[in-house]
Amino acid sequence: MSFFDDYEWKTILELLSGATSAGKLQWEKGPKTDEGEFTTNLVGESSYVIKSRDGDGEFPYVLMVLNSKGTLLDSFEAVPYDPDHFEYQEEVNSKSLEELYTGIRRQISGAAAAFDSITTSLSALQPDPKPF
Repeated sequence: MSFFDDYEWKTILELLSGATSAGKLQWEKGPKTDEGEFTTNLVGESSYVIKSRDGDGEFPYVLMVLNSKGTLLDSFEAVPYDPDHFEYQEEVNSKSLEELYTGIRRQISGAAAAFDSITTSLSALQPDPKPF
């Protein structure tokens, strides 16, 4: 039995994504040796773990919600979906979970900061615009 329904998962995923994108929620590499497991510190009464189900850093992903004692409250596992046609809320949530996982990987790897540095450096090498 699931603790949260599909629409509650939708809300949780939206809030986690928004906080992550805004830099207000920091993720860390998880303690496991599995590639691609990320955790948050306690946020309110809960903490979160997102990981690749198979430990390979690839789809499908799993999001776990833990209480303040580290006990699992519930988990959501992504299901295969067609990005051109969503039939069920669970499929929409799976896409959201995949996007959240990708965003967390970028945050952890420093990819966004590296991109900013690269583009700034390369922009400085561009020729000056020719006067009219």
